[in-house]
Amino acid sequence: MPLPDGRFGHAVFLGGNRQGYLLLDISALITDQPANPDAVREAPRRYRQPILVWHTGFAAVPLPSRVQVAPVPCEVVFRSGVGWPDLEAIARLERRFAVWNTETPQGWRALLMAMAAAGEQLPGIEGHTLVTARVERTGALNLIEDHTLLRPADDARWPMR
Repeated sequence: MPLPDGRFGHAVFLGGNRQGYLLLDISALITDQPANPDAVREAPRRYRQPILVWHTGFAAVPLPSRVQVAPVPCEVVFRSGVGWPDLEAIARLERRFAVWNTETPQGWRALLMAMAAAGEQLPGIEGHTLVTARVERTGALNLIEDHTLLRPADDARWPMR
């Protein structure tokens, strides 16, 4: 993936679905030009497990050959927040952190970053549920939600503790 400074970051595409979700294994490899598949395969990973993203039009340059860099099928478990703050709670957060236009991606990100810097979490989150991202041999991604509401006391069932 082209980076703003002209270098390249690397990720391994594990699978995707028709709703636009992608499962990516992000590499720690940063190079001046796109790397070869062996370099990507051997490089350390940036995160402990692949990440699930919703495709929002980022630039990607495919590697020159279709070499399998990661094993499929595979399965990754995530936790997903249940609940959402109401509009009044968001307005209070905007005032408190002096961040406006949270209806835009830039404003929302600025609010979340300000909250993270203050060690705060979004109000209105009731707990978490588990979501399994299962990639078939074909690269088809299936998302399976557990719908069981988990509280912090249930941390033994949380992935990536």
